[in-house]
Amino acid sequence: MLHQYLALIDTEAERERFTELYHEHQNYMFCVAMKILHDEKLAEDAVHDAFMSAAKKISKIMKMSCNESRDYLIIIVRNAAFRIYNKNKRELPSEDITEPSPEHHSVQNEVEQRNMHKRMMEIIRGMNPNYGDVLMLRYYHGMNNSEIAEALGITPQNVRVRLHRGKELLREELERDDLYDGATV
Repeated sequence: MLHQYLALIDTEAERERFTELYHEHQNYMFCVAMKILHDEKLAEDAVHDAFMSAAKKISKIMKMSCNESRDYLIIIVRNAAFRIYNKNKRELPSEDITEPSPEHHSVQNEVEQRNMHKRMMEIIRGMNPNYGDVLMLRYYHGMNNSEIAEALGITPQNVRVRLHRGKELLREELERDDLYDGATV
């Protein structure tokens, strides 16, 4: 199966990186898909779809850190599983997302920023994955609407709607915690 994906990749460095990602994450990605689908064949299909998408985006993945690439693959496989799950008309469960590191500033600002970042991640993790995943891909992975749409198999308009709704949910939760300062989320 790996050879199928490698055929989509142009450079040797990208092939090597993809091979590493494949061997490091294929089992975990299968477990993520199994939690959603509860069927080995469907989970394998979800993992296959995710790796096909990743092979097409390997140049972007090459620029990501190990944690970012793992998060990206988990989001992609989860959404592939959700698409398959939706075809079977079942309710969608949620899955945790690992937390990326915050930016570094002065010690006081760093502590405040970590606390805010941690709370935002908790809120995003608790959201419906339809909204949380687009927020993660947009703001933590720097993807644009077209890239998110392609990665998740939805339209760019749907991405815009999900981003808007996700930001609104995030703002409401931050207001409840008295952490929202009126800045744009």
